[in-house]
Amino acid sequence: MVLVDGKILGTGYKLYVDNFYTSPSLFRDLLQKGIWACGTIHSNRVGFPQATDNRLPRNAPRGSMRWIRNDKLLFVEWKDTREVLMCSSFHSANGDRTVQRRMRTRSGEWTEPTVPVPAAVADYNKNMGGVDLSDALISYYTVLRKTRKWYCALFYHFIDTAVVNAFIIHQQMALARNQKPKTQREFREALVLELADWNDPAPSASTAAAQITGGPSGNACHRPKYITEICDDSRRRCRVCHQKTLIICQACNAYLCFQATRDCFNPWHDEHNL
Repeated sequence: MVLVDGKILGTGYKLYVDNFYTSPSLFRDLLQKGIWACGTIHSNRVGFPQATDNRLPRNAPRGSMRWIRNDKLLFVEWKDTREVLMCSSFHSANGDRTVQRRMRTRSGEWTEPTVPVPAAVADYNKNMGGVDLSDALISYYTVLRKTRKWYCALFYHFIDTAVVNAFIIHQQMALARNQKPKTQREFREALVLELADWNDPAPSASTAAAQITGGPSGNACHRPKYITEICDDSRRRCRVCHQKTLIICQACNAYLCFQATRDCFNPWHDEHNL
């Protein structure tokens, strides 16, 4: 609350947040300072009413809702594809808003019936669409992995955010040019290939000369050779498949896989007429 600019207090701002920030005590403090708030909330959050007799049954039809008011806060439970819990300091429990949902009937046919929706849910979706979309895109192909170091999780989240932002820009640029944008998977695969090529060492002068003339200079022979120091630091990326290898060409000084199941040595030399 110390970070809130005093000039905006009591000016009618409405704050929408996700379940990470929603807290009944925070919403009450904001309300005292003239800021309304609305957001999704977990049922185990401190301050959430534990009135089990007013909860929706598991088999409740889509569009069913329950609500309870605690002081000036409204808690709403709404059944969509799953249960949605909301907390708001300015919405009313009653309303006539509806939303269309695609549903399958018992006969297997798809329909789009109109179901009632609480005002808190409708306004939240309207104002939080961009944030929820970003979170959804990140969750599909997140690079985050379980770690004990908090800064690693923060670093992975920044990578996810950067990739998703780049993907959104790609979509906007493609649509502006009347082109079909890539899917997120196709975009990420293209990004991985670009990043993998970025770290490839530049060919040496002798290698470039060999590629131009069509063969090695002098009496050098294109033979595979193991790197003398066998350790993790000595491994380099293959010029073809970009996997780590301990094989290098004596003449080209190029790292190439040369195994029974993965032979990149011969195809690479054939491609460069060496």
